[in-house]
Amino acid sequence: ADCGAAVDQCTFDGVWRGKARAGTAYYVSSYFWDRALESGIITDERALSWKATPGAFANKASAVCAHAETAAILKQHPSVKPDQAPFFCLDLAYCHQLLTAGFKLAPASQVTLVKQIEYNGQSIEASWAVGAAVNDLS
Repeated sequence: ADCGAAVDQCTFDGVWRGKARAGTAYYVSSYFWDRALESGIITDERALSWKATPGAFANKASAVCAHAETAAILKQHPSVKPDQAPFFCLDLAYCHQLLTAGFKLAPASQVTLVKQIEYNGQSIEASWAVGAAVNDLS
């Protein structure tokens, strides 16, 4: 493998992702949260975290991608912004592919979607940049 390890440990053009371990918790935020909420994966809009699977994104992508017309997507998913509706199928498929092909998670693997994280007693909107900063500062 390009990363110098077993193929299942390589992601994103051969970069090593580390050894997968049973019981590892996976957290996703920001873009994933927004698409999950709009698609109905997250059913409580007041929630700050939600358990889901990569397969849930695939199922929602299949349902959305079956609608060729923007109007049908907006009728089924009214929280999607009209200018984003033509890309909603792609967005959900991308979420699934990133988790399964990129991070090598099984479709039934549990991931925790997060909107905010607690850090030093404050709730902070979760994003990849905040996650990287918290990791570096911890």
